[in-house]
Amino acid sequence: ADPLEGVVVDRGALRLQVERELRGKLVQLREGLLLAAGQPADVGNLLLRGFPSFATYFRAILRLSGASAKLPTDEVIREGARLVTGPAEPFLRVWEARRQGSPLRLEVDDPVVSGYYALAERAADFVDRYQEERGS
Repeated sequence: ADPLEGVVVDRGALRLQVERELRGKLVQLREGLLLAAGQPADVGNLLLRGFPSFATYFRAILRLSGASAKLPTDEVIREGARLVTGPAEPFLRVWEARRQGSPLRLEVDDPVVSGYYALAERAADFVDRYQEERGS
């Protein structure tokens, strides 16, 4: 039996938790990129290590929007990117490397890095707008 069957999640509480964690993760990502600059393997590892958290935040965004989050990870990223109006490709590139267990070597100014960060910021902005629109 599913122990969570029938559990109702308060959207206001979910939004607040996602906002806190997502903003904190963005700060960690920004600091990590500053520290890893000039070390492509470290930049790649930073994105690979952060990916599960961001995938979780995109699942939460789907839930907040009323969509199903019971999707494969690549679809969560595509749908989440669509909702926050940003390109999914940077996250999908990191997901593919993570899925395959491949190292990822990227310079800080690589479009994958800037796109990854920009989509994460758009996700945080979406959560903020959700609060404003819903008053929660």
